[in-house]
Amino acid sequence: IVANAFKTPYAYWGLGGFADMQNAPGNHNPAFAPDLQPTLNRGLAAAVVAACAWLASEK
Repeated sequence: IVANAFKTPYAYWGLGGFADMQNAPGNHNPAFAPDLQPTLNRGLAAAVVAACAWLASEK
């Protein structure tokens, strides 16, 4: 819906950010605080790879 409304590519990714995923709070829970590392590095690396792949593709 968002991508069509703005006529632009759109992606939404969910990344795990907890050592103990079984007891991780939901993202709208006030206790939600993912482990900064390695979550930030892995998320950034995934975004860079995806952006490079999209930019290199023929449109």
